[in-house]
Amino acid sequence: MLVRDGRIVDIAPTASSFTSLYPTATVVDASARLITPGFVDAHVHGESFALRFITARHPSAVWPTLAPLRNALDALLDSGASRLVAELYTAAGAAQLLSGTTTAGEYLLPYGMEGMTAALEGLERTGIRHTAVLQNWEQITAAQSRPDEPWRTAISLGPEDQYTVYSFENLLRAARERPCDVVAHLGEHRRDVDTLRRNFKKHPLAVLREFGALKSTTQLLHGNHLGAADLSAVAEAGGTITLCASSAAAKRTGCPLMVKLATHDVRLCLGTDWGAPGILREMQFLRRLPLFAQGVRSFSSMELIRMATINGAHALGCGHQTGSLEIGKIADLLMFAIDDIRLPALGGKSTAGELADALVDHISAGALMDVMVDGVFRVRNGQPARIDVHELRRMSRSVQEKLHALPGDPAAAAPSDRVATIIPLAHERYLHGEEEASVPGQIQPAGHANLEAPAAPPQEERPAKLPELSRTVKKVFGEDDY
Repeated sequence: MLVRDGRIVDIAPTASSFTSLYPTATVVDASARLITPGFVDAHVHGESFALRFITARHPSAVWPTLAPLRNALDALLDSGASRLVAELYTAAGAAQLLSGTTTAGEYLLPYGMEGMTAALEGLERTGIRHTAVLQNWEQITAAQSRPDEPWRTAISLGPEDQYTVYSFENLLRAARERPCDVVAHLGEHRRDVDTLRRNFKKHPLAVLREFGALKSTTQLLHGNHLGAADLSAVAEAGGTITLCASSAAAKRTGCPLMVKLATHDVRLCLGTDWGAPGILREMQFLRRLPLFAQGVRSFSSMELIRMATINGAHALGCGHQTGSLEIGKIADLLMFAIDDIRLPALGGKSTAGELADALVDHISAGALMDVMVDGVFRVRNGQPARIDVHELRRMSRSVQEKLHALPGDPAAAAPSDRVATIIPLAHERYLHGEEEASVPGQIQPAGHANLEAPAAPPQEERPAKLPELSRTVKKVFGEDDY
């Protein structure tokens, strides 16, 4: 493969094909490497790099009751927190890069202009390509006033309980004027879908279609509780759903969508959402999910790799530039070591299917040696190539100390009384989620198959006597989006 000015200009089966044509070219020995396109994390919250340690083991329904989480969010959203925000997103971007992500869809907190700028500059420092999803009018106005900035943006349609004719008209107008794509954070919880059906008397995708927001360029996030009619509408529009499967398991939101996908052909991509960085982990989670969740669609290795690369690039509007190894595309490359004796024997005669199986079933993130973005090595021999490693470690430690008590500190958050001890992921818990269980901490009886069962009564959806949330936390979670 020949790379010039950041792009792939030629591809040949052997290096000898190039040496005579390009005698002055720098040769990189990749004889013991598996080369893939860079991974695309289509939906990620950069702040989760530090805050996921607070929310670990807690279902998302109780997150607003976690005082350490509220304090950390208030600290990030403070008008004087620019340096903290920049360090957080630099460390988060570096962690994504070291896990093979070269392009990401960053779902920003509702920062003001200074906080948003600090977050994007922090990500920019790592070299990772990103699309920033704008969350409020201050961010949208700031982006419109700075058209020359290199940051690619998209506009969120907001939480389902805030959908109105007025909001759709204004947000879609802003997207046309920027111009940029729109993002629908849709159906993560069962109650989100119920809200739309109650307010509009339609299924969620019919609402988007009615307002002209359902296009092939619309990125649909989560969709855990979408129905068959929704999937048909997505397929008809040529849209893409971003699956965040392992995050749904950790949040216990439920994900009956995984069963419906067995009978619907919809383009899918992957996001880590609030989980640990690593699209390879997402692929491996989906690969194993059918083994212990009955009826869930089984994906081939090649399907999972497309979801992790070109499909995600299409979802973020850059599929014409990256996501595959083609002449003319940007050189975003990953190089995995395959000479480990613990791996299956791979060589020049291995088929594409065998290489894909090896990546998804056997190779770990620790085998990722080199990461190239825009034709420039950003990770070399497993280490960041353009950011000082000691500085990254300092920033990571500093950010976590400022945002929450470190593990083992007496001030660390104690588990909520409502949270059961860690239990194995089971079919009913994954498909229905914590908020669908009739008794907190219990698994519903095996064999229960009513995936469209009514949501639990209001008094069971959240803990009793929730403390009043601060204004900033309400902006982050919405009134019903937790």
